[in-house]
Amino acid sequence: MIAKPEWTTADEIEQQVPMIGDLHRYWISLGNGSVPDRTAVDPEAIKALLPHTMLVDFEFRPFRVRYRLTGTAIDAATGFRVTGRYLDEFAVEPFKDGVMHVHQAYERAAISAVPQVGTYPSLNPWPVEHRVPYGIFPLAVDGKITQAIAIEQVHHLPPFQRGKTWSDCLAAHKAGGPSELDLVSLS
Repeated sequence: MIAKPEWTTADEIEQQVPMIGDLHRYWISLGNGSVPDRTAVDPEAIKALLPHTMLVDFEFRPFRVRYRLTGTAIDAATGFRVTGRYLDEFAVEPFKDGVMHVHQAYERAAISAVPQVGTYPSLNPWPVEHRVPYGIFPLAVDGKITQAIAIEQVHHLPPFQRGKTWSDCLAAHKAGGPSELDLVSLS
């Protein structure tokens, strides 16, 4: 049996996934109650978090999210370099629901100027749902919210999925789903 963490609130996520809480506290420290300017972010101050972080640009009309910079853990989990790509490029089956959930969270952060902490269903075709915790923290450039720093916990995957990348999961989905060996390891 696989034990899946269950989170019902942003506070629970921040307590149980310290990297998200750490980035949120850092973000708060930069803005004194308001959205900090992008230039206030010091990579050295959050060095331990960088593999799991993403710096994104917001585009409006229509709203899109472009990955300006992605950490090594993010790229390793997807199986390719995400920097320079748009989030909506990944809105294909079987990943569409998770991508759209994250897209909406980014849009809420951009419009409301309020951090978004939550989970999305993992981007995989496997029969056991796994939720990925994330934090999205808006940033201002020239006084306007046009960026965010975000973080995801991507390294705690169910045993049968360890070593699988987003690309591997897409290939498995296109081939009809997980192999018998993958399914046997579920029990």
